[in-house]
Amino acid sequence: MGTATKAGIAQKNAWMKFTALNAVKNNEVHVLADDSVFSPTPRTFAKTLMLFFSHIHPKVAQDLISMEIFHE
Repeated sequence: MGTATKAGIAQKNAWMKFTALNAVKNNEVHVLADDSVFSPTPRTFAKTLMLFFSHIHPKVAQDLISMEIFHE
């Protein structure tokens, strides 16, 4: 996990150089290093979709995660 975290930080820092991007201006650059992002199966697709969504809409995602339908 330590290597993935370091790689994620390096990737975010690389993107932060593009100061004209709104995501950079608003500090909304997110790097996803979860293995499910790279494993396209129906189950991991849903998990990855929720991961993306939780970065875009954290409050709404937290409410959805607390619902029973998202429990494994």
